[in-house]
Amino acid sequence: IFFGLGLLSKDDLNNFLWSVVVLAMGGLVLGEVVTTSGLLEVVAGSIARFIEENNLTVWSTLSIFTALILFFTSFCSHTVGAIVVLPIAAAVGSNMEPSHAKELVFGGALVCSAAMGLPVSGFPNMTAVSVEDNLGNRFLPTRDFLKIAVPASIICWLIIITFGYALICASL
Repeated sequence: IFFGLGLLSKDDLNNFLWSVVVLAMGGLVLGEVVTTSGLLEVVAGSIARFIEENNLTVWSTLSIFTALILFFTSFCSHTVGAIVVLPIAAAVGSNMEPSHAKELVFGGALVCSAAMGLPVSGFPNMTAVSVEDNLGNRFLPTRDFLKIAVPASIICWLIIITFGYALICASL
């Protein structure tokens, strides 16, 4: 529609960040594969058994689970991480007595957004790292993400498992 109306041109199409689109669509496919292959049930069952065998509290489970999500979503996009991991969080939470699916999914969703340690962590990071000056030099190299975004991600995780956990429990 935008091209037909003349709002966007051929140059706009050629300058579009197709890598971002491919990553998003790949994430949707990966999420579907995890669900339909049975991997979701296997992983959720293994985690649920670990929680049960070790008598983990909801807070301990949320802390461990969100730390794993933070690590995982630092190496892939937030969207891919959420598509793959949040159904596992829901399944694990549903297996707890009583069910704590809402707490794990909500905490997991928050920490997916908090993972920002690498340029591939999310679309804003990918866009930021692709911005160049007139000479083709990137404004933000990967080392800047490592120096600033990794500590910021860890601080966000700590906030989510403390204040966030209290807010989640108070509201659900």
